[in-house]
Amino acid sequence: MLFKRTTFILALLLLGSSWPLMAQETAEIDADDDVISIINGMPPLHVLIDSAIIHSPYIKFQNAEIIRNQFKIRTVRNNWTKNLGLSGDVIYGTYDYLATDPNTGATTINNQVETRYGTGINIRLPLYDALNRKTEVQIATLELEQADYVKEQKILEIRQLVINQYYRVLLNHRLVSIHNKNKQSTEVQMQLIKKEFTNGQIKVEEYARMTEFYNNSIVDYEKALSELTNSLMILQELVGFKFQF
Repeated sequence: MLFKRTTFILALLLLGSSWPLMAQETAEIDADDDVISIINGMPPLHVLIDSAIIHSPYIKFQNAEIIRNQFKIRTVRNNWTKNLGLSGDVIYGTYDYLATDPNTGATTINNQVETRYGTGINIRLPLYDALNRKTEVQIATLELEQADYVKEQKILEIRQLVINQYYRVLLNHRLVSIHNKNKQSTEVQMQLIKKEFTNGQIKVEEYARMTEFYNNSIVDYEKALSELTNSLMILQELVGFKFQF
């Protein structure tokens, strides 16, 4: 009974360990090359920061807000012209006038049909407008400055986000390299243990412990690779373009 149980455990261990050994041999080399190409293909940090600022929807919105406030200042400064008016009139009719004869001194009333033109400029300046125009200009100017400050603050936040994410990618890349080396090392050990177990040089418990240790190294590597991929995708979303490898 003990022999059958040992044989069954041996079959399970061989089956569980042979798949990762075969499947990972070629994949791990390509994966490591892909990771290296990710780092080599990343633009410099200052390029990533500039790109993130340019592609930021919030910065675009704030630029529009600044332009709007600039037009508002211009409008407030020109509001006085709404109180300025230009009038004109045209009158056509018969007009009476007195005429004196220089020889006789007699005065007569004559009439004449003619067209007369008139123009004029008028200014209506309400007291409220006169007193508050300067204040309105100052308020509009302060709103423009406020929009500029908000933009500067957002640029600072974007810079911090990109810097943090950039170095997170670099850290995750190093962790992938470390876990990949650890996985390769345990794979070599696993191959040696497998031969020793097949030759009856070690017990089932030792073989099971080494198998678990090797499988854990694969899991750690896959987790690190996933973290690297995730952090890289977030960085690409921040800067607004995909890296070319």
